[in-house]
Amino acid sequence: MKLTDLSNEELVTGLHRVVSAGRIVLVELLAYLAEVEARELHLAAACSSMFVYCVERLGMSEGEAKRRLSVARAARQYPMIVDAIARGDLSLTNVALLHEHLTPENHDQVLRAAFKKKKIQVLELIASLRPRPDVPSLISPLPSTAPRTVDRPGAPPPSAPAPSAVVEPLRPERYRLQVTIGTELRETIERAKDLMRHRNPSGDLEVLLDEAMKLLVAKLERERLAKTERPSKKEPKAKGISRAARREVFERDGMRCTFVDQHGHRCTATGFLELDHTHARGRGGSDDPTNLRVLCRAHNLWLAKQEYGAQNVEEQIHVRQRTSRWSTATSALKNLGFREADVKKAIGELKERHRDGDVALEHLVREGIAYLTA
Repeated sequence: MKLTDLSNEELVTGLHRVVSAGRIVLVELLAYLAEVEARELHLAAACSSMFVYCVERLGMSEGEAKRRLSVARAARQYPMIVDAIARGDLSLTNVALLHEHLTPENHDQVLRAAFKKKKIQVLELIASLRPRPDVPSLISPLPSTAPRTVDRPGAPPPSAPAPSAVVEPLRPERYRLQVTIGTELRETIERAKDLMRHRNPSGDLEVLLDEAMKLLVAKLERERLAKTERPSKKEPKAKGISRAARREVFERDGMRCTFVDQHGHRCTATGFLELDHTHARGRGGSDDPTNLRVLCRAHNLWLAKQEYGAQNVEEQIHVRQRTSRWSTATSALKNLGFREADVKKAIGELKERHRDGDVALEHLVREGIAYLTA
């Protein structure tokens, strides 16, 4: 398959066609699975269950088999699922989440409520169908786990993946939050609880987290958005975009990427937001709010490549990364207690040493320490 000769329009059109065809194939697959199970043909294939048949005979992963079987069974009972998946109104994941909560009485209403929804929205829908009580606030140590045996002599033991944070709806407007933290953060939390006892006698973690997050958001909004309750008319003159302009543009654009495609769809990104010049600054564009817009980093980079060329942008990124790396190494060495003049001399030596190539920040700091302590 060669796609490089296709135009952009042909490529996108082809992608939509393949996605639509894939949904039809998926629906057909679900029908086959349901019928094979109904005829118990998996037993004839020496498989004790349809799950085993999917894994051992059809080569599916365990998660894939579980998800497809649950949806196939639900679709056999509630045929509207088939058409909804084929149209793209329902995803396989969301039907798999919902199938245990469907009844002959509620399936039509519940399934329609899940059309075009994200996973978290479907979890919220499930929480409204089956509310659960709040979980108790607690901090408990994780059980230690022994490393697995390593076959290769001298090879380090495989590290266990860090548990990821979990946010799970319990019922409307209530969520379970689970996260793994280190000793330092635990001690900070305990200290904050003690300092807040006069307002939060029980030490409820929700109250503590709510207060901490409000303070953090306010701090970040001041730093990133120049937000303030009392804007000063005599703010210090900024080099480039002023704080007043930054505030105005972020408020105007609603803290969301403003990129809109040819069909009128606006980017939904609300993270990694940056200010971009509609008329590029490098081509004479001003820092006035009328020439500024909010873009996510991905769209900002993409539009920059269209304006200046991909190679030029990549080269500029590379230069900035190198500059930032040297600046960070300089700060790190100063923070370790070395004199500024000595650090400046060490960084100059390292720049000369690595003039023709890149080096990781960690190695720069190590080499700087070695130079300064020689």
